[in-house]
Amino acid sequence: MVQFRVLGQVGQHGRRIQGPSDRLLDPYPVYARLRDTGPVVRLSRYDAWALPRYEQVSAALRDHETFSSASGVGFIEGLNKLMAGGVLASDPPHHSTLRVILSRMLMPRSLRDLGPSVTAVAEEIVDRLADGSEFDAVSDLAEAFTPRFVADLIGLPEESRSQILEFGAATFDGLGPFGERTPDAL
Repeated sequence: MVQFRVLGQVGQHGRRIQGPSDRLLDPYPVYARLRDTGPVVRLSRYDAWALPRYEQVSAALRDHETFSSASGVGFIEGLNKLMAGGVLASDPPHHSTLRVILSRMLMPRSLRDLGPSVTAVAEEIVDRLADGSEFDAVSDLAEAFTPRFVADLIGLPEESRSQILEFGAATFDGLGPFGERTPDAL
């Protein structure tokens, strides 16, 4: 029998959660405090506003005239410029066009068509991991499976697949306020 347990915080593909604060590992108490504070919360430390409640977030996402994403959604101007025109940094009608394209890839039929390859990849990884007595669920399982599945889903060329986790981590690290992981993300 294979035992599952997380052995570490850092995955094999890079900077995953190096030196995380308690808030990063468990953000839910902070989320609850923000929601309790009100529907709109001023984050003066970051010169930003937060909408911590579903109703306000939902309304803002539907109102691109007031809450535009076209100039970017991050705190760092350089990264916003790099992402300009992409799904995260665009408004309708361009954003709507990109969503239609992405939605086609995520429709049940498209996902069903990937079923056999997803199953084959999952079985290959699990068979390899089952040979050992323990493994890291993040780096050995999730980081091995997810990039292959996502790469197939979006049609990423083979030569670019090894960078998908690093790109995702850098995007995550670069969108927030400037912190210790930000320089590596840029």
